[in-house]
Amino acid sequence: MPKFKANKITKMTDDEGNVIVSLIVSGYDKHIAEMAYREIKDNGDFLVEMKKQKSSRSLDQNAMFWALATKIALETTGTKTRESVENAYCDLLEEANVAS
Repeated sequence: MPKFKANKITKMTDDEGNVIVSLIVSGYDKHIAEMAYREIKDNGDFLVEMKKQKSSRSLDQNAMFWALATKIALETTGTKTRESVENAYCDLLEEANVAS
């Protein structure tokens, strides 16, 4: 079953008190959501699993990023203090337009 990211979720109830969950899906994910919908719409009951999206960066990638921030701090400030490394880290995230 394909996975996709939803940007918003809403809840409604029908006249019988059943819960209706709607997902807002945009960008490329809307095509994946459409495929998933077509795949399951006529197959009766199905299992839904939802979870909050987390960063997909691995522990190794995280360690490598901190090592890079340390090297940049050393090259740009001549030091690798905690403050200079954290500043380099934040600068990298800001330059990449990444939410921390």
